[in-house]
Amino acid sequence: MLNEKIRAEILGGALTDYKTDMAGKYRGFYTTFGLVGGAYTLEIYASSENDPSNAGLYDYLQKLKAENLKTVSSAVTREYSFQIIFKTPSFSNKIPAMVNDVAEPVVSWLITNGYRTGCWACGADDGTVEHYVVNGTSYFLCPKCANEFEKELVNRQVEKKSQNSKTVPGIIGAFLGGLIGVVLWVLIYRVGYIAGIAGLVTVVCAMKGYEMLGGCLDKKGVIITTVMSLALIYLANHISWTWEIFDAFNEYDMGWTFGEVFGQLHYILGELDATGAFFGDMAIGALLSVVASVTRIIAAFRESSGTFSMEKK
Repeated sequence: MLNEKIRAEILGGALTDYKTDMAGKYRGFYTTFGLVGGAYTLEIYASSENDPSNAGLYDYLQKLKAENLKTVSSAVTREYSFQIIFKTPSFSNKIPAMVNDVAEPVVSWLITNGYRTGCWACGADDGTVEHYVVNGTSYFLCPKCANEFEKELVNRQVEKKSQNSKTVPGIIGAFLGGLIGVVLWVLIYRVGYIAGIAGLVTVVCAMKGYEMLGGCLDKKGVIITTVMSLALIYLANHISWTWEIFDAFNEYDMGWTFGEVFGQLHYILGELDATGAFFGDMAIGALLSVVASVTRIIAAFRESSGTFSMEKK
């Protein structure tokens, strides 16, 4: 997940790198660290009989967040664990200090206040808790909870396979959702950049739009939204170039409307010998978008079919 030097500096090297995330025991507490929803997330398994549902821990974490506003975006608790979600640092070499500066006082507070670690699902720790990687995410589970977890995944897979989306409403939803990414693309292009994040937003919003109007995001929906996203990225590039040329024409008072430039763009590009530059921008943008979105697309395929992997490490 991270290079060895950085991994060794995070929590004193207590966590093992499993490529998709990191997991281990830090100062007596089961701990995982990795990217969750695009944000670096630290999860520590902790609970106390004197703090039902970790309510007191939640209050402490909110104070900690207020003291670390530059690095911590949120902190949430579960019954037997809690997560600290970090703001993405400018450079990866800043990750160790970002994590350690928050984790150290948190774990010290847990120890002082008598919290214990245990299974992610039930909180018990009788020596049978083991590490599992489920769809690339680490969990520490006791045998009973691991068995129940796997049963739930199997049931979910059966449920997902039985779902069938409504194609036409889904396509409309994908188009409307993806337009958010188009707007972002054009705005970023206006300041002189081509950013993969705009492609990622296009894909994510198109998928959400398809799901909302199509009823669910099945395999068919993932394929449709992926193709739709590429078409919308083309549209975004087309609009961006139209705007640039429209501004240039206006500067020379040539009398062209925005719609006329949009409709005649490829003819104009040919006259300006700029067709190669247009498709060059398109290729760069599409490549950056694919790189930024491939993980999300793969995850969507897995989610749409309920496919899962559960491996004891």
